[in-house]
Amino acid sequence: MNKLINSIDEEIFLALNGSHSQFLDGLMLFASNLFSSIPILMLVACIATLYYKKQGYSHPVAKSVMLTTVLLLGFLFCLFVLPHAFSFLFERTKPCLNPNISTSVRMLGEDCNSSSSFFAVRPCIMFFITSFLFFTIKNDFPWVKAGLITWSLLVSYSRIYLGVHYPFNVLIADLAGILFGFILSRFYFFMKYEVFA
Repeated sequence: MNKLINSIDEEIFLALNGSHSQFLDGLMLFASNLFSSIPILMLVACIATLYYKKQGYSHPVAKSVMLTTVLLLGFLFCLFVLPHAFSFLFERTKPCLNPNISTSVRMLGEDCNSSSSFFAVRPCIMFFITSFLFFTIKNDFPWVKAGLITWSLLVSYSRIYLGVHYPFNVLIADLAGILFGFILSRFYFFMKYEVFA
């Protein structure tokens, strides 16, 4: 069963990794850059501050600082904690080191080293931000949410396009980001209504 899943994953990877163009090369390199997510974090924090002021909430600045802190916590958790936790549970080499497909892998902007490839950090970060926003600001800013979903999917696809991760690994990171976004949204609501009420 594990061999079948790996085989299907490798076939999907090769199909997605092999479909490229000059335009997509630049777009995927930009989307995959870890620092391209920082302006999105700042935008979400600014929108939240304006939203709190407009709604007349008490302590709008304190709540915005709390929101920024929670987003930063999720960012760091996806960046440092989850990759190490998953590396203890799963061992999977990068596609470029897989003897079955290494000659067909197209690497772009990334080095092929011996580090583990299982957990995709960047998709985790983006899906964390997106799901956190969905769970906390449920009915507002639909255009921001649509943009975040599009960007999150683009970041996820970019990791396959650039030859760094398998689709299954990216999917696991996406789901981990969504789950962590939900967990931290519950913490955020607790702080918002119990501490800063």
